[in-house]
Amino acid sequence: MLLSEEKATVCCSQRHPGPNSSAGSSAPLRRTTTYVHGTRALTVYLTASNPGDDRWSGTIGTDAEVTDLSGGVFPATRPAPGDLHPSPARYGGSNRSFLRPVSIPAGGSAKGALVFHVTGGNRPITLRISLDGGTTWVEWATNLGVF
Repeated sequence: MLLSEEKATVCCSQRHPGPNSSAGSSAPLRRTTTYVHGTRALTVYLTASNPGDDRWSGTIGTDAEVTDLSGGVFPATRPAPGDLHPSPARYGGSNRSFLRPVSIPAGGSAKGALVFHVTGGNRPITLRISLDGGTTWVEWATNLGVF
């Protein structure tokens, strides 16, 4: 998906519909089973690709958020202990935080994760990412699942 004029893309695809993921979702998701700072973590594993001719640099998670139907907005946060999968490579992922700057060469890609501490129960949510300060958004809809 094209996210900005710099031609960086972020791809989400279901990798492992297991007990910590939302089956039928368009992104590999993991939720913690214990509370961290009063919430449970929703971790989304992403692959960012640069199909352009020049190196792309930026921070993918700067404008990343989860929204819900009641108007709740939950920005991406730095991972806390227990938020990330202990073996992300098993599913083709990486625990690299996309809240840190990344540089992707032309034709290259980078794998990483975004963590959200979402409160509330089972409901539809939307994962939103913008690489241009919120002018253009790419969105994935899913169901948060039982918390």
